[in-house]
Amino acid sequence: MRIAICDDDGQELARLSGLVGEYQLSRGVGCSLRMFRNGTDFLCDMEGGEYDLVLLGAHMMGMDGAQAARELRELDGNVRIVFMSDLPEDPMEGDGTGMHW
Repeated sequence: MRIAICDDDGQELARLSGLVGEYQLSRGVGCSLRMFRNGTDFLCDMEGGEYDLVLLGAHMMGMDGAQAARELRELDGNVRIVFMSDLPEDPMEGDGTGMHW
């Protein structure tokens, strides 16, 4: 499985990287993992089709997760996107891209 994590919180990136590692060990599966500190760097690296799963921070400095997801959808209509937020209530309106909170 090819996974990208995009979040501006370095501690969260490390935590999620550790969880992916634990998943690999417990399931005996191989995963490739790339991490990005902002949506712009992530999208500049994208060509489409590189990832099976993208974990996006909802609230990042600069380009937020929703904007990054909209642009990602233009590059890759098949990738699975999971939004992450540490806010207890974080509603997001659907905008025709299939994204809903």
